[in-house]
Amino acid sequence: MGQRKMFAGGITAALLAGLLLIGGCGSGGAEEPEASAGAAAATAGSSAAPEADMSKPVKLKWILYGETTPDSKRVWDTFNKELESVLPNTTVEFTVIDGASYNDKTRLIVAAGEDYDIMWSSGWRGDYTGKITGGAFMPVQGLIDRYAPKLKEAIPANDWAMAELNGVLYGIPSHQTIINGKSLNIPAKYYDQVTKGVDVAAIEAMSADPKISYVDVLRKIEPMVENAKTEVKEYAAAFGTPNMINKNYEVIIAKLVGIRKGDSDRKMYSLLETEEYKSMLPLVREWQKKGYFAKDMATFAKTPTNKIAATIFYTNYSLPLKQNQTADEKLYGVGNHLKRILVTPPAHSSAEGVSSAQFINYKSKNPERAIKLLEVLNTNPKLYNLLSYGIENEHYKVNEDGTLAILSQNYKMQDWLIGNTDHSIGNANNKELIEANTKAMAAAPVSPIMGFIFNMDPVKNEIASLNALINEYQLGLDYGMYEDPMAKYAEYVAKLKTAGIDKVVQEAQTQVDNWAKIKGLK
Repeated sequence: MGQRKMFAGGITAALLAGLLLIGGCGSGGAEEPEASAGAAAATAGSSAAPEADMSKPVKLKWILYGETTPDSKRVWDTFNKELESVLPNTTVEFTVIDGASYNDKTRLIVAAGEDYDIMWSSGWRGDYTGKITGGAFMPVQGLIDRYAPKLKEAIPANDWAMAELNGVLYGIPSHQTIINGKSLNIPAKYYDQVTKGVDVAAIEAMSADPKISYVDVLRKIEPMVENAKTEVKEYAAAFGTPNMINKNYEVIIAKLVGIRKGDSDRKMYSLLETEEYKSMLPLVREWQKKGYFAKDMATFAKTPTNKIAATIFYTNYSLPLKQNQTADEKLYGVGNHLKRILVTPPAHSSAEGVSSAQFINYKSKNPERAIKLLEVLNTNPKLYNLLSYGIENEHYKVNEDGTLAILSQNYKMQDWLIGNTDHSIGNANNKELIEANTKAMAAAPVSPIMGFIFNMDPVKNEIASLNALINEYQLGLDYGMYEDPMAKYAEYVAKLKTAGIDKVVQEAQTQVDNWAKIKGLK
């Protein structure tokens, strides 16, 4: 969701019904494709290949994630007319695929060898790593160097690293503020009641230090949970887990493997065997006895998030929010302003891979024109906003204060899908937001494995078995449901060992060591 997806969950009380909402892709099977002449030039980088003929008419086919709306075709026709003056002899044919079927449909497109030039993909939808390893996308560094030098300058270095695989650049990332972390989000009307007698500054100071265990932060948070339970009369059910392992670790394989934040040695750990996780279990057992969790968490875990309202949210986020954005409010239905308390240190993370990027088909007959189009959309605000928001004064307008107002839902496209969000009308006219973005991006530490993407194929059977155990044990442990949590934990760890957790950790270590060697890192 930069727009990174927002995952959610919660430490929630039965009365709050769980007061704190605590938040919270594989490999393709395409045959090695026959390279086009353009792909050969892109891979080689260049000078030996003949210059592409930019005067011939070309229609590029671009596959995007989203939804087709009543005015989509009219906006796209307008875009093509405007594009002619910037990138002559080039038109774009758009195909938009909805989220529910995006993975399956793009997989079939690739497997069938269907004709396209550009495809959107990400670490959370589209399985770009699988498509790269299956030979679907071409390396693009040579194309950028030769045909799109302004594109290289338009996107920060950290963003480019996220679009690499094994040290090779494949994607054109959509630049956006992507700083991952977790926060408590408290509706403003409850804030004074919930934080009464609580040193919020001390909590944020502890949260900013990756060396301080998240369990110590949970203990500092507990008075707020108690306040919400006793002081706030309006509440409803929420769901999630107090497991904040990603305060101390950058998660590489969900719930299983990660590296310790603040360390530079890239050592992989079994997250469920860390001292932090183990020491959380007695505490959450106490919370269960105090009534901080709903008794039937299995039911709450299935509650749709748009049916939930709670007193304190604990969510994953990408910082900071765009102007006028109320994603938490829409998602959880609280319907009022939220105040945020950081509980994990914000950081640039490699965990999910690139959050939004364009990739060029290895078989594209016109990769040079495709890279020029992507350069335009990352450097030309007018065309970028036309594709992102539609026609000005019909689908949107710019208010006198420079902010954005949506006038019609007949055209929809997310700006983070298209290109550099610094050019977005939703961001660009808000000086306060730009300053906050710049400050947050500069302050957040960068992952020592930025650009590393784990390939699960060598241990996919072990991971499947381990995930089955997670489904069996995790909910009960995270919510203190077991009378003797440490005995149940010992049983859990023994089964994790049998299922191959050590093999998975070692495979992750081998892959990251090889990646570091390719990158020339010590």
